[in-house]
Amino acid sequence: MSEQQPPAVVAPATQMPQSGEVSPDGQFMWDGATWRPITGYRWEPTEWTRPMQAAVGAFFLINGIWTALVPFAFAAAIRENTIRQVQRQNPSLTPDQSSQAIDIGLAFVEGFAVFLAVLFVLIGVFSLLRRWSWLFYVDLVILGLGIFGVLSGITSIANPSAAAVPAFAAFIGLALSLVGLGLAVWMLVARIQRGVWAARKSPVVA
Repeated sequence: MSEQQPPAVVAPATQMPQSGEVSPDGQFMWDGATWRPITGYRWEPTEWTRPMQAAVGAFFLINGIWTALVPFAFAAAIRENTIRQVQRQNPSLTPDQSSQAIDIGLAFVEGFAVFLAVLFVLIGVFSLLRRWSWLFYVDLVILGLGIFGVLSGITSIANPSAAAVPAFAAFIGLALSLVGLGLAVWMLVARIQRGVWAARKSPVVA
């Protein structure tokens, strides 16, 4: 009578890693056949990336054009409102003194507006073409500062007699500030949920 053999012990099956899976120590990635060492990481665009770049770039281009247009298109209204405010605050000034001070002030405002317009246009172009990390944060900060534009626009609309520009121009400025603030919120959410420019970090293997 033959001796009964003990049943063979079967080792539990080991689950194979999925292609693209990163090792627990973060140093290797499975390419479907072998573990390859990770040499670094890069940002890979997602479905949000290009729409975000297009929206942010277009906003800065439009805002740059508007910033350059305001002090020249509404120069007469700005001058009239400024004269009224200067005479109210400094009744001792003669008309010639008021006019001279206003001319200097308006020249400074126009020069600064042109500088900002050029800066915004450059930022818009680079935002459309590049996904630099530092540019993302610059855009986010500038757009976030739109909260001050919102407050200024609300003040101008609520008190039109003290506004430097006509009411419809104040409405346009307020609308642009609200759009910019909305883009800042979108960028912040994308950064938290995904990454810079809504991209995801992808490992680079040797």
